Amino acid sequence: DIPLQDIVLGVNTELELDNGRILFEIDVDRGSIDVSITYIGASLLTSAQITISTQFQMTLLRVLLDRNITKLFQSLGQFNVNKEDLMAFDYLLLPTKGVNRTPVVIDWVSVHSVSFPTLTEEQQRECNPTSNRHDK
Repeated sequence: DIPLQDIVLGVNTELELDNGRILFEIDVDRGSIDVSITYIGASLLTSAQITISTQFQMTLLRVLLDRNITKLFQSLGQFNVNKEDLMAFDYLLLPTKGVNRTPVVIDWVSVHSVSFPTLTEEQQRECNPTSNRHDK
């Protein structure tokens, strides 16, 4: 078992939580995940923070779901920033530097780690993740 912790769920509207907390279980292909959501307060994000957070979340989920670097590059190639869409996000999953800190500090270094330049097809071929040889 690997505990998932220190993740903030950012939502655009306030959730209705009994006593500020909700517990539930998610069944996944390798077992189940126990989820505990506790209200920790409100936070305002800039449009730039929402953009990079959306890209971080999309990258992380694409890698976890597909385990395919080609699909990741295709998804990132389709990532367009539309200011109206940014403010309409449903949720953002963000890493923290520890949820026991007050206030909670988002791990922006990790979030910004997905902010790499778009690679051309030629550059992608030069660094083929399916082989043990890298020509870069």
